[in-house]
Amino acid sequence: MTGTLRILAVGSKNALDLVRNALRFRRRSHLLVASNYWELCSLSIGEAVQVSVAVIEVSTSDRDLLRTAEHIRRRWPDAQILLMGREPEELEDPLYDERIPPGIEAAELLPAMERLVKGKQRSKRARKHDSDIDDPEWD
Repeated sequence: MTGTLRILAVGSKNALDLVRNALRFRRRSHLLVASNYWELCSLSIGEAVQVSVAVIEVSTSDRDLLRTAEHIRRRWPDAQILLMGREPEELEDPLYDERIPPGIEAAELLPAMERLVKGKQRSKRARKHDSDIDDPEWD
């Protein structure tokens, strides 16, 4: 992966440290951090800031997790959401793209984030290809 990997991480100090450590294995990355939903909402970043992957630690209530995921989907609709931790009880699948179990190592986290971005890029190319085929000029 050659572009800059733009990560948003939401969670405890330990979770944020894990994400930071994972990004040490990658040259080009940018990390935004928030410890919880309220801090995420108060981030004063420009609207032009893009997020490739949002890593959310599953440690708070399912209600806070739901609000966090919904906020990310609204603010960064193209971001892939990676949940880190236990299986949430009340979170709908469309609100996250992948979940990794608790206890993952930093060296395993980076490939999971990159895999999500590559999968998103492949699906965008496939949709563009499909729209090119469906172009009325071809009929």
